[in-house]
Amino acid sequence: MTATPPNQSIRQHVSRTLRLALPVIVARAGILLMVAVDIAMTGHAGKDELAYLGIAAAPQVMLLLVGIGMLYGTAVLVAQADGAGAQAECGNVWRLAMPHAAILGLVMVCSAWAAGNSCCSSAKTPTWRAVAAACW
Repeated sequence: MTATPPNQSIRQHVSRTLRLALPVIVARAGILLMVAVDIAMTGHAGKDELAYLGIAAAPQVMLLLVGIGMLYGTAVLVAQADGAGAQAECGNVWRLAMPHAAILGLVMVCSAWAAGNSCCSSAKTPTWRAVAAACW
């Protein structure tokens, strides 16, 4: 048997939804703001540097999205436990997710480092050699 939702007005529903969504909205806006500042600051350095940032941002964004996606289940499980009133379960989920996040972060750092080394060591032109020297 499924539970029926409590009687609430549209205004109450929208208010509760926005309260739940606000931390996610702020986090995503923070990421976008960080990227915008990176682009603006790098643009002052020159067009070549801006192109290098664009090249480097593609794998970084991919790793960021994979990491967020792999750890998003933590937020879902914590929210579910919190909604059920099981505060102790929230802590259990959090403590279980922290080692997973640390291991995932370590794997991604090693992957990014290895990919950067292989790309920079295979630089064939003087321009790419200069980029490799600046990066590593």
